[in-house]
Amino acid sequence: MNPLIHISPTADDTIRAAAERLAALAIQSIQQRARFSLALAGGSTPRALYSLLAADYQRSIDWPKVHVWWSDERCVPRDHPDSNTRMARESLLSRVPIPETNIHTIRTDLGSHRAADDYEQQLRTFDSTTPLDLTLLGLGTDGHTASLFPGGPALSEHRRWVVSAEAPPASPIKDRVTFTFPLIATSPWVMFLVAGSEKRPMIERILGAHSANSAAEPPLPSQLVRAQTPVEWFLDEPAAGSLRS
Repeated sequence: MNPLIHISPTADDTIRAAAERLAALAIQSIQQRARFSLALAGGSTPRALYSLLAADYQRSIDWPKVHVWWSDERCVPRDHPDSNTRMARESLLSRVPIPETNIHTIRTDLGSHRAADDYEQQLRTFDSTTPLDLTLLGLGTDGHTASLFPGGPALSEHRRWVVSAEAPPASPIKDRVTFTFPLIATSPWVMFLVAGSEKRPMIERILGAHSANSAAEPPLPSQLVRAQTPVEWFLDEPAAGSLRS
């Protein structure tokens, strides 16, 4: 399926467009399934999205029916400054009425391998076929998404939903837990949220007119993401470059 591309003038406009789309999907999912199961992403742009949701969507989303997961996590304590869990709690989860039982955290204290096993079991117990209604993803300057890094063994996983992963040597925190493509593919909706001119080269490679990879150039992790419906990209103009919606 071809991706859907939404381009806004600024990062703030992009975040607002993504928030409106997320809220609409939440309302639809709760009407149809009596729940909205959302996988969060890490990073500064998602943080701004979460803050906006907490500030402006307190009443329009039925938060007690929302379930929250994480598409990846660094193996650090939950109060660590680099924890995606901490970021989401500070910017969103502590500010909206989501029951604690609906917040499904990754047990990083178990170590990456056991934490991955535990999280997969949580997901399969929650819903063995379609545990996620929406998966939010970001994009690294190297083309990675979640903790699916170029050349990593997780890219070849065809069965497991959650695995341990190792970030590149330049990353200060190497041990990770991440969703895999088989899990992301079960999600009816997938949204990429990308802002900033530093992401433009990757966006042009992934979504540009000449985005097909040559045989000598393996596809980037973000290019391998599939969902049950078209993947949606929310971009600001600095990231989009010459692309058009």
